[in-house]
Amino acid sequence: MWYWFATEQGQAVDLNSLKRSPKQQQALAALRQGKIWRDQVAELEFNDAALQALRKKGLCDLASETPV
Repeated sequence: MWYWFATEQGQAVDLNSLKRSPKQQQALAALRQGKIWRDQVAELEFNDAALQALRKKGLCDLASETPV
């Protein structure tokens, strides 16, 4: 299963630097609380496009985990 997580850079960046992109700001704030499974994204206030934009900036990334 795939999940999104905040990178070290994403943990360190000032959220106010994303104030012109409120969806990205919300997404990064949520990722700082812990990983978000890809199937959870639809239930949240931001979308996959916001996560992809953060990924391009190096602030988050995708990883997979095999269920036990």
